[in-house]
Amino acid sequence: MISTPPTFLPSLPLVPLEEPVGDSCLAKNLARTIGSDPADKRAHFVEATIDRAWTPDEISARVAQVDILILSWAIHRMGGACLMMQPTSSAEEIAGHFDRVPPVAMFASQELLPLAQEAVQLSSLSDLPLYRLSVPRGMTNLSRITTLDDLIEVAKDLPPVQKGALSVNEASRRVAYYCTTSGTSGFQVPPIMNALWRNGATLAQSDLSSVRLIVSGGGPLSKEAFAKMQAVCPQVRILGGWGLTETCGVRSLSYISDIFPGSSGVLLPGVRIRLKNDNGREIETLEEMGEIEIATPSLVCGYIDSARDALLPPTDNADFWWPTGDVGLFRTGPSGENHLFIVDRIRDMVKVKGNQVAPGQIEAYLIQHAAVAETAVIGIPDEVAGERVLAFVVREPSYAPETSEDDLRREIRDYNDLELLEVCRLQDRIIFIDQIPKSASGKMLKQELRKQLSSLDVPSPLLST
Repeated sequence: MISTPPTFLPSLPLVPLEEPVGDSCLAKNLARTIGSDPADKRAHFVEATIDRAWTPDEISARVAQVDILILSWAIHRMGGACLMMQPTSSAEEIAGHFDRVPPVAMFASQELLPLAQEAVQLSSLSDLPLYRLSVPRGMTNLSRITTLDDLIEVAKDLPPVQKGALSVNEASRRVAYYCTTSGTSGFQVPPIMNALWRNGATLAQSDLSSVRLIVSGGGPLSKEAFAKMQAVCPQVRILGGWGLTETCGVRSLSYISDIFPGSSGVLLPGVRIRLKNDNGREIETLEEMGEIEIATPSLVCGYIDSARDALLPPTDNADFWWPTGDVGLFRTGPSGENHLFIVDRIRDMVKVKGNQVAPGQIEAYLIQHAAVAETAVIGIPDEVAGERVLAFVVREPSYAPETSEDDLRREIRDYNDLELLEVCRLQDRIIFIDQIPKSASGKMLKQELRKQLSSLDVPSPLLST
């Protein structure tokens, strides 16, 4: 069963397959263009200048500023690609990216120029040309480094560059951007949401009157956590969403008129999803979970380790499906539309006696216990069941601080094991730790917990059935 967006959503406009990204964005026949002519000329001027120095198949690296699109569109018109650098990266990290995808020039904004210079010196490209993006108004270019505006002035006296025509479908296969970082940003991930509702009294001290929407992503938000968050912020609409780095953004999202607690919303235009079970069979029914495979025009071409792979080989299968590594299911919401529910990551699923157990469901139940500030559930080997679940728990400081770990372990065990299915039972496999390791965006790093497990002073009965 292939799932598609609701019929009330508009279809995507025609995706151009034989022209660069910038030409499509600046097309004169677009209904909504704002100041496109100056941008178009600026891109042409930049293209004319850099065409004199670099060959089309080489890569340009730069750090972002307002002229980001102008510069990148000019490079795309030449047939090049842009290596996108995260301004919070260290010089060592940037130098490492240079060694993997060697650029022919670097553009940096004024405030990031020292970082760019250090990165160039640390890389194997110490003679890499370095250019400064536009100098802010009122400031002087004391470094005497050529700026983007300098290049544009030179280009005004140069003839236009003759663009080479792209072959059929080449634009959909030619790399436009190399992205060096990924992750959720700007959205509330479930661990942060849980911390917010657990500290409702503290949250109430802040003026949240301007907050109208909260978008939750980066993992499943249970309907219980949804309800608790709604209780502490009754004026706020909570929208669930889902997407991947590889899909270049959100691909399912809740609508204000169709909020289904616990779901990640409905599919957005241009998105198709199918689910595969453990045997690779396509799932044909609702309420049955499987790995999410996605097809969408925004899908990345793949993971690139060499600049020589900028033009990927054509594929005979135009209907390409990307295996996401996420487990999900579809469920019909109150409005009658099918909503996507994210269950967990495949690598985090635990197979107990042949049954697929989602740690996220156990975590969603444990976090409701007043003694549990944070929790993460992983699988550990078991001779009888194949695997069993084990919970890492951060104690809530205000809850019965005089209670010993053994007593609290029994309390949490009884709370969990008396309510959940046998395959979800923890028994005594509960480990108390000071904090759950997380990424910069707040996502739990369960691989770090697995590494720590062997070094923790854990009583052997906790690791047995």
